[in-house]
Amino acid sequence: MNDITILHYSSSIISESFGKKIRDHLLETTQGKYPIISITQKPLDFGENICVGEIGKSCYNAYKQIYIGTKAAKTKYICCCEDDSLYVPEYFEYQPPDDTFCYNINHLGVDKNHGFIFRNRMNMCNCVAPTKLMIETLDIRHQKYPTAESMDGMEHGFCEPGRWEAYFGLPFVKRLGFKTEIPNLTWNHRPSLGGVRKLLSNHKVFPTHPYWGDGKELWKKFYS
Repeated sequence: MNDITILHYSSSIISESFGKKIRDHLLETTQGKYPIISITQKPLDFGENICVGEIGKSCYNAYKQIYIGTKAAKTKYICCCEDDSLYVPEYFEYQPPDDTFCYNINHLGVDKNHGFIFRNRMNMCNCVAPTKLMIETLDIRHQKYPTAESMDGMEHGFCEPGRWEAYFGLPFVKRLGFKTEIPNLTWNHRPSLGGVRKLLSNHKVFPTHPYWGDGKELWKKFYS
């Protein structure tokens, strides 16, 4: 699929060494096929950069940055790419229905102590969606909740579209899971929005992966 814009959003708190390796991998994977809009809290020379200022790391602000980036996109679809995730080429080839948010559920966490962890969740860092649908959905959210404080302590509810709309009195939106053959990766580390995720009994651990190699070594490669 060619009619897609990559949204690379960041709270700009990860180290530049780590961040550059993530961005270099994204450029290598996409080979210049798609426009990139980076929405960051500090200026960044990466694609078309929109610097929103140091507004702070939070769920609300992450979606605010996605909203700002989506409104600047000129393609029919957008593809979310976070500042601590690695992506496979197939992820950018998926075409969602015009009325549905789609999430690649084949993704693993990279963990310093365990290698790879599978949690079986739909996460925003693996979202491909129609641009128009994303703008309309987040526009309604921001109209009802113009600030994080307006959510009255429930700011975490600013989460993946299609998840908690009923609870927050928002219009229903469709969501759908899809699977790439090779998983995307997200680092399980302190700078992430949710911090270091605990290993639960229903999580699956893989020390190595046929495509990505040894998980602990991959951690060292990006954090060295």
